[in-house]
Amino acid sequence: MNKRYIKISLVLLSVAGHMENMAFATEYASSRDSPTETFKTRLARFFNGFKTQLFSFYNDVTDAKKAIEFIEPIEFIEDQEVIEAKKAIEAKDAIEIIEDQEVIEAKKAIEAQEAKKAKQTKQNIRTNQTKRIKESIQAAEVMGEALDLAEEHAEHTYDYKLYFKDDDGTNLYFKKFNNTEIGKLEFTIPNPDRYDAVVNRLWDPNGAKNFDDKFIKGYIPRVYYRNLVIVQQRYKGSNESLATYFNALASKIELSEYETAIVLVSPDINDHNGAPCIQYVNPIVESANSFKPDIKSGKSIRNGKLFKVYVNLVAVFIKKKTDCVKITYLSSVSNIKILLDLKTSPNTPQDIVRKNMANIMLSIVKLKDIFKKK
Repeated sequence: MNKRYIKISLVLLSVAGHMENMAFATEYASSRDSPTETFKTRLARFFNGFKTQLFSFYNDVTDAKKAIEFIEPIEFIEDQEVIEAKKAIEAKDAIEIIEDQEVIEAKKAIEAQEAKKAKQTKQNIRTNQTKRIKESIQAAEVMGEALDLAEEHAEHTYDYKLYFKDDDGTNLYFKKFNNTEIGKLEFTIPNPDRYDAVVNRLWDPNGAKNFDDKFIKGYIPRVYYRNLVIVQQRYKGSNESLATYFNALASKIELSEYETAIVLVSPDINDHNGAPCIQYVNPIVESANSFKPDIKSGKSIRNGKLFKVYVNLVAVFIKKKTDCVKITYLSSVSNIKILLDLKTSPNTPQDIVRKNMANIMLSIVKLKDIFKKK
């Protein structure tokens, strides 16, 4: 307890004691019948003492009140500081809550955006996969028709006319079909053990560099299946300033354990050629005309620096026999005269067109020397 309050309590007790003494003195004086003067003197002394104690009590009360009045503002200030500090903490917590909420909202927005992007990407992948599957199925259907037609034209019929014959058994024929030329070349490679090597060389998009002097390069811009692709090949033209190229669906089909067919056909592929191109219609494989895939091409093609030709139908049948590998090679190419002479008139006589085709087709006969027995 505060010392001032203790002192005040003692003063009050003292006053109470004096009051009791005064009452006792009065009673005692009355009982003894003391002289009046003596009683007055004692009474005066009592009141003087009481007055002194009363003034002291008043001063103590005043001082205590002042002390209380002084203490209360300090405690009030301290309480205010606590309140302000608490408010500051609460405000900080509120700000942190707001900031945390903003972070949470921002995180949610990012997550939502990423989820949307992932969903869109997934949807695009599914769309592309669906598109590619449909495209693959259509490509296979085109090549199915192309193989049937190739087998049909590989059969020797009366409309084929002999164009070239060699003593080693090489024969070249031509016939007219749907206003285009089809050439058929037959020869043998006298080494049956090289059957697989011959198949691999002819399936290689760059295999022609081993036997065709005009071949530049080839590559595969699209793969549908392991043995079904789009191939692009480039060749030199007679005009050195302008090379030629073609795009074609290519398929390798194992007809039996000892016979394989490699078939090429050009649909109307969009390769973003910058030069004006004719609207191509395949005169042999009808289903190829409704197949219009889109592929990426090199800068020289996009800038229109290469002349585009089309493969109506090309097929190579490779058959392993007991003493040789027999090759039957069919070829029909639109704008074939461009490959040798860009100045050739569109009305070039048939014999000149066939001569140009013969020069190109006979180059494959070099395989005889490449795979001959050593």
